Amino acid sequence: MKHRALPATAVPLAAVLATLLGSSAAAGQSICDRPKLEVGDRWRYQVKDRRGTDRQQVFEVLAVSDTEVRQKSVGASELESVFTPDHNFVRNSEGLSNAPHSASYDFPMTPGKSWPVRFQWTNGNAQGDFEGERKVEASEKVTVPAGTFEACRISSRGRFINRATGNASDMRSVDWYAPAARAMVRRERTMASRGSFTEDSTWELIELTVKGGK
Repeated sequence: MKHRALPATAVPLAAVLATLLGSSAAAGQSICDRPKLEVGDRWRYQVKDRRGTDRQQVFEVLAVSDTEVRQKSVGASELESVFTPDHNFVRNSEGLSNAPHSASYDFPMTPGKSWPVRFQWTNGNAQGDFEGERKVEASEKVTVPAGTFEACRISSRGRFINRATGNASDMRSVDWYAPAARAMVRRERTMASRGSFTEDSTWELIELTVKGGK
């Protein structure tokens, strides 16, 4: 087991979220490979919203199979979520789902790779569609409270449409996915609807436990 803990003086989806150390591509660029998640893998994030709210969010792997990964998350509420083996969100116990999945990751990932993101979402009684794109912009080192990691920097943009109302929300994000952490270690994300921000947040990994080493 490896465990990175906060120093005593230190002060985190949503999914959350995954892998083995990347190898080097022929051109010397980092490859982010599919994670080998294990029961007990755990990540704690500090989430800061520029509109004035801070919180911590913890994710822990509960079960792993050939077809899905189950996680528990504890933050404003406690819930269970289902992900694909590639760590793409499928559904949670509060009624949120992405069909077929969130397409957050498309392993293996190298700088320059991009992929379309399309899914149908359900949130309680509301339903709609998402369409966007993600791209691996670079491989680079990133420092967060949990340490310094080699990461794939992934940009994302897209739009959520509510089928009933026609209302649209535009999403922009940048994720730093670190193979050694088996998860993203930093995220910057905004959501805007009708010209007003509904989210303007930064996630940083502050503590992790990964089972079985690299």
